[in-house]
Amino acid sequence: MLISGCSSTDAPAAQPSSTTTSSTPTADQPDRADRATEDTDLAVVKQIFATAPPGLQPGQQAVIARTAADGDLVAVHWHETADPAQSWTGRAHIDLYRLAGGKVTSHWALAQDVPAAGASGHTMFDDAYPATGAPPGEEGEETQRAFVVGAYDTLFRDQDPSVLDRSFDPGYLQHNPLVPDGTASLRQFFAGAAFPPQESAVSLSDGDLVWTFSRPVGSPNPQDIAAGDVFRVADGKIVEHWDVVPTAAVAPTTD
Repeated sequence: MLISGCSSTDAPAAQPSSTTTSSTPTADQPDRADRATEDTDLAVVKQIFATAPPGLQPGQQAVIARTAADGDLVAVHWHETADPAQSWTGRAHIDLYRLAGGKVTSHWALAQDVPAAGASGHTMFDDAYPATGAPPGEEGEETQRAFVVGAYDTLFRDQDPSVLDRSFDPGYLQHNPLVPDGTASLRQFFAGAAFPPQESAVSLSDGDLVWTFSRPVGSPNPQDIAAGDVFRVADGKIVEHWDVVPTAAVAPTTD
């Protein structure tokens, strides 16, 4: 289990479900201000989870932690477990869907095992930051999306940790089980980790959360998605983070 871009041996590759696709995620999406279509698309994906959660194993339940709808994309962060009261069991998932006309056209699925404990004491699914009040609105969401993608690419593609001072709150709350809270711990983690450059391939912004799906820079398969990250933004800073990172890049599923 890991911070995006770093390798690990205990996180299994994702187990995607069967959908169709003809393209890779890109930053160019339909109207991101079309809330009605976004709400419809989100309802379609929620119905999928209500009837047949993708990749759910026998005897397990799917517990949705958070969702996002932006443009023609919907993302779902969820917990696969036999007992929803046991946060340190099962698998963590982030699924990304592209829809058109109310139908799913592409699906990327990322999953990894949940560890027995985490360095910060937070689970991989809970909310630790207090409610931030009114949502930022569509224009604010776009501002936050650009802000987070810029910070992500600076840290993971350019490997410049100085962005932690500019864009992250010093008390940053961490749900990745390897790293304690705070930018000091994150800086120490990066100082001891070697990883190939990685960049955001597609992103969503919904409310105070920004989601990034990344791939290795120069990947021979532009459809590869190597990690899914979720960041909470408050008062112009990144204040909280969740992620799911399988051991191998995930291409969209096909029938």
